[in-house]
Amino acid sequence: YDEPLFECAYKIRDFNLASQIPNKYLVLDNNKIVLKWLINKAKVFEAQNDYKDLALIIDDICNLKKTDCYKFRYKQFFAYYNLNQPKKFLSIAAKFLNNDNVKNIDIFSKIVLYAQKTDNILMTYTYSKKILELEKKYNTFIQSPEIDFIFTESAKKLNKKGEAIQR
Repeated sequence: YDEPLFECAYKIRDFNLASQIPNKYLVLDNNKIVLKWLINKAKVFEAQNDYKDLALIIDDICNLKKTDCYKFRYKQFFAYYNLNQPKKFLSIAAKFLNNDNVKNIDIFSKIVLYAQKTDNILMTYTYSKKILELEKKYNTFIQSPEIDFIFTESAKKLNKKGEAIQR
């Protein structure tokens, strides 16, 4: 009964109702049901651009899910980025450095912008290099040539002239 009601409320953008429906399920002992309704509640927070609540609920989702939380952490990164909470979004981005998902280019691009604003040359270098690696791996050059220039400039500043020349 509540699933179709939630979907309807969500589709017609009655987020007040859609946000209330999951609440009675979040106190149950069945983790599978709780997880399902946490995810539904997260959908509402995301649709409302309620970044604070979205970021918080994703921790609960990932604690219950335990594995395969990439898409939620991806959303959490952007929630913290939009909330201007660098410690939190940088922590998430660092975990993605060893993940070669092409979607990480979006995250790493935001980190490069942040690093440039804060004049963090090493961070600029690290994340721009990772963007270039992902672009090469997936044969997509979304950020080029701008990211090439950013990488080259940061490599020069770090006295990594050999890498700068290769670009």
